[in-house]
Amino acid sequence: MDNLPNSSPLPLNLPDQSAAAVFAAAFQANPQATSLTRFQDGAIVEVNDAWLALTGFSRAEVEGKTTLALGIWGTKLQREDVLSKVEPGADNLSVEAVLNTKDKRRLAVRFGGTLFKLNGEDHILGFIRDVLSETFDAKELRNRLDFIEKLTQRAPVILFQFRVRPDGTGHFPYVSHAMQALFDVDPLEVMRDAKVAMERVHPDDVLSMNQAIRDSFHSLQPWQLRFRANLPSGEFRWLLGDAVPERLADGSTVWYGSFADITKRKLEFDELELTRSQIAEKSNVLQVALDNISQGMLRLDADSRIVQYNRRLLELLDIDAALMDSFKDGAALLEYQRSRGDFGDEFSFVETSARPLLASDTVNGGPEQYLRKTHTGRTLEVKTTPLADGGVVRTFADVTHFVRAQSALHKSESRFRDLTEVSSDWYWEQDAQHRFTVVVGENFVARGLEEDSYLGKTRWESGILGVSNEQWEEHRRTIEAHQVFRDFEYQRIDGHGRTFWMSVSGKPMFDSDGEFCGYRGVGRDISEQKRREDEAIRLAFYDTLTGLPNRRLLLDRLGQALIANARSHQHGAVLFLDLDNFKDLNDTQGHDVGDLLLEKVANRLATCVRQGDTVARFGGDEFVVMLEDLDADIQQAIEQAETVASKILSTLNLPFDLNGKSHYSTPSIGITLYNGKSDTIEELLKRADLAMYQAKSAGRNTLRFFDPEMQAAVAARAALETELRVGMERGELVLHYQPVVNRQGRTTGLEALVRWQHPVRGLVAPNDFIPVAEQTGLILLLGQWVLRTVCRQLVAWKTHTQAKQLSIAVNVSAREFRQNDFVERILSVVRDSGANPNLLKLELTESLLVDDINDAITKMTILRAEGVRFALDDFGTGYSSLSYLKRLPLDELKIDQSFVRDVLTDTNDAAIARTIVALAISLGLDVVAEGVETAGQRDFLTANGCLSFQGYNFGRPTEVDDIPLEAVASGFAATYQSNL
Repeated sequence: MDNLPNSSPLPLNLPDQSAAAVFAAAFQANPQATSLTRFQDGAIVEVNDAWLALTGFSRAEVEGKTTLALGIWGTKLQREDVLSKVEPGADNLSVEAVLNTKDKRRLAVRFGGTLFKLNGEDHILGFIRDVLSETFDAKELRNRLDFIEKLTQRAPVILFQFRVRPDGTGHFPYVSHAMQALFDVDPLEVMRDAKVAMERVHPDDVLSMNQAIRDSFHSLQPWQLRFRANLPSGEFRWLLGDAVPERLADGSTVWYGSFADITKRKLEFDELELTRSQIAEKSNVLQVALDNISQGMLRLDADSRIVQYNRRLLELLDIDAALMDSFKDGAALLEYQRSRGDFGDEFSFVETSARPLLASDTVNGGPEQYLRKTHTGRTLEVKTTPLADGGVVRTFADVTHFVRAQSALHKSESRFRDLTEVSSDWYWEQDAQHRFTVVVGENFVARGLEEDSYLGKTRWESGILGVSNEQWEEHRRTIEAHQVFRDFEYQRIDGHGRTFWMSVSGKPMFDSDGEFCGYRGVGRDISEQKRREDEAIRLAFYDTLTGLPNRRLLLDRLGQALIANARSHQHGAVLFLDLDNFKDLNDTQGHDVGDLLLEKVANRLATCVRQGDTVARFGGDEFVVMLEDLDADIQQAIEQAETVASKILSTLNLPFDLNGKSHYSTPSIGITLYNGKSDTIEELLKRADLAMYQAKSAGRNTLRFFDPEMQAAVAARAALETELRVGMERGELVLHYQPVVNRQGRTTGLEALVRWQHPVRGLVAPNDFIPVAEQTGLILLLGQWVLRTVCRQLVAWKTHTQAKQLSIAVNVSAREFRQNDFVERILSVVRDSGANPNLLKLELTESLLVDDINDAITKMTILRAEGVRFALDDFGTGYSSLSYLKRLPLDELKIDQSFVRDVLTDTNDAAIARTIVALAISLGLDVVAEGVETAGQRDFLTANGCLSFQGYNFGRPTEVDDIPLEAVASGFAATYQSNL
């Protein structure tokens, strides 16, 4: 830079106006392009005329602007790189740089300058000299370069230079001005960021462009590609790209090429219809070219017919031309290859994301890229390209050597993975101060943890959870003693914010002198193991539906509480809960709704107790609440237990939302206290259960405390059950019969009533033993015995003149009727006995029918078809509904004696009796009034249309041998009336 003026004499400060004037005059007179800019941001303070002439800007355009804003520097980084070499007082600075002019020309210049302070701020006095002006034939060279620059500006093609560095990153060192016209992209933006150009490439053409670049990179052969470029308007242009690669000494690869707009040409070509001669000529040329390429080619039309193939395909498939021509379509070729043993191997080691390994049986469908193996041992890579006419072109490349290398690599990687999986999930090392120096492992990274996050920290500084102070102390003692440790477990928060379990084992390291230098070890993610352990505990000790402790855990906690209370002398309480009428909900709404209620009950129970108490599901709809640490005074403990039980009652009495429907469910609660002195678990639960049944007997939805009297009653009931079972085996049960008469007093039928002739108690009434039979299931055997006895009696009366037309009614319990084989059992007894089914009447109650009306109708209809008749007993006391009453195949309604008893004194009972009679008549049913004990009752009922009666006014129940059958024809009522 000999011609650059020496910058050192220029004043660093302008002390007076005369000095400033001299400086300004020298500044403007300098023949070099000279500028004065602020160092911090490049703001232009002053430029001379030579600078304006060189850059093409006017003075108005540069005032107050920065060199970056004007685009004189390509990038901020370029400016910083050049200015970093400017030093105060430097007089020999010569830096080559490239600057941009106003008209976007790039100038190769030499920049010189000095750094000095002006008014307290750093400024740069810079001198720019065009490099070309230093050569002898600068004018000629400038003319040529101007010509080239103008040519590239006006050329209809984009000239470019693209470079890929050894590290794989790429950029455009040069892009001509045609980029602006064709892509609507500033060439400078493309040179700053190659992605700007790639974003303009049509998405459907990105893969093919990348593939062409990769192929050219590996082969160093020119590439040519036709692709589409998107415009901001939404339209696209067709471009033809050509590029020639060159490998540089530093390992970079550079392509020199162009992009030409062929949109018009392509459109014209698409519209052009080629003549047959043109097609034939092009086809011949193409075939010659195809026969000389290294890949096999097969073209199929839309119907899978073979249209074209090349010579290389015959070599790869080991097929001659005559045989190939004999195949009419691709399917025939495929079948021949399979019969010869081609495509037999699979290549599982090739990544499916890159090379789908599918030997598809389809011809025109199938994957775009896959591998196949021939019987000669060659491995072929097949690529399928669909054609616009529905056909496809397949290319076959011999990749045998590549596949073998991949196979060897796969085996090596497999061995490495197997070893790492067997040894541990990750590996770690620590220094002598227990700071991590190495942490590696795929599973560690998979947890979203960066390996660097551990480095330089000790284990206790790395965010560990779930370790008690005692465990930490024990671990520290181990490592400070330089001992081996195994399976030290703790928790951490992973990179996704989730808690997981780790288990680490370590061994101390010592150098050659025996000095301790750290630890090395392995770590393992044991979250799944911990989850399985927790799941095993949950399944063993917790109810799967409600999540509450189950019976097993309850018994364990109750045992521990008894031991603790024996020491503390405090009381505890056991509350046994049973949901009232839960079976009705299950039977009518389904078990899924029942399960939903149990879940909601469990949630509410948890809100009614303290944190240290236990709420457990005992089974079915039974829950147990165990209260601990109640008062030592028994009266205070009772009050505390009653408070909790009352809270549970009020909480469970609130409506439950079951799938959008409001449902009310109430509990019966039994309570017993304990203090651990002489109590056992079994005894406590038995007491609470007994108390619960006392609550149910008291009307349900209430609570009861256990007392000895209740225990005695339960014991008596158990004894009665045993005696009843023995009595049935000994034949102690008998049947008594009570007559049913018409308004003339003539007997029309009988009702069979069971009695128990106990050897000690005497004659036991049904109300004393039928409930026990219902609860224990003995009612099923009892019902069968009654039915068989009645049927035998009907058969015995078949030849009796007075009794052969009498019907006998038998009461059916709810438990009997709900049995699935109820119909079969009835018909079996009737048929086996030979009884006339028309004389058998089954009496049902309303509550028995309401649970499942459809099932009741089905069973009754089948029996009715066989001749069995039905009566609805105790009508008016249950859940009468006209909607189901009219659907039931009934023969008779029986007015309950509770209405008959006060029919003469209670206007309500009288109205009910009249209504039932009228209802039966309107439905075409017989009606029988039960419990008629006086003539006045009979006369009232007769006057209101009742035609049949049963009660003491007509006769008491008696054994069959005491029935005066001779009075049946003459008037049963008169005979019985004399016995009253």
